[in-house]
Amino acid sequence: ERLRREGRVQRISDVASVDIGFVTGANDYFVLTRDEAKRSGLRRALFRPAIVRPGQLRGAILSESDASDLLGSERCLLLSLSASGLDRATTDLGRYLRRGRRLGIHRGYKCRVRSPWYVVPGVRVPDAFMSYMSNITPRIVLNEAGFSSSNLVHQLTFHLTERNHAWAYIAALHSSPALLSFELEGRSYGGGVLKHETKEAERVLFPFDEAIAENLAMLLPAVDLALRDRGAEAAAALVDAALVVKGLLTDDELAAIRQSRAQLRARRVSRGRTA
Repeated sequence: ERLRREGRVQRISDVASVDIGFVTGANDYFVLTRDEAKRSGLRRALFRPAIVRPGQLRGAILSESDASDLLGSERCLLLSLSASGLDRATTDLGRYLRRGRRLGIHRGYKCRVRSPWYVVPGVRVPDAFMSYMSNITPRIVLNEAGFSSSNLVHQLTFHLTERNHAWAYIAALHSSPALLSFELEGRSYGGGVLKHETKEAERVLFPFDEAIAENLAMLLPAVDLALRDRGAEAAAALVDAALVVKGLLTDDELAAIRQSRAQLRARRVSRGRTA
């Protein structure tokens, strides 16, 4: 609270909105692998690339290289349609939609309350992603590959801002102060899972100052590599060091923040083991 009063931290809501991703009502039918799409005869133009589960997010940046890997091996092609009457067409798409009817997909709750049943609403390309539920720390990932996401992955859309600031925000959200705030704002569930609804996510505090925005932005690629190779603690250490060097945090403040976060996480995980 003192850091907030002194203007050394911001809330996510100060810089971005957090929203849920799309809801298909039947992911196994609407989200395909590249091979499944080919076997069904469906054109690539009918699909939008999408993150369907948090495990598909690996670093702090979803890059074009990541996109290529995902598209080659994962279920991440969302059938994204906008017209009606397609299920009557004598095309591969028409046949696929009629197969969906035979399977009863159109009778599922989410499908039967929309018209037509096969048009999935709310398909957006956000600036970044945040996992809805996590075991260790939330995954916060800059969306450089133009993917959308399902409702298992929150979507961050930054307010009018420079690209440089977006990179800085993502780096800062991997710092120890941000990780502590995630623990404070989230809710713990069975197995020690940490869950954030959209409004809880928007309340999360992270360290930021205009004077260090460029430094944080330049640090993001290193944070991305640290996350992939050594995990969240290594990534946080990189950002924390920059915050101390630039005077946004003192060594004593950082030590207190790290200790508090470690205690909260240990309590959450231990509760999950005994639940």
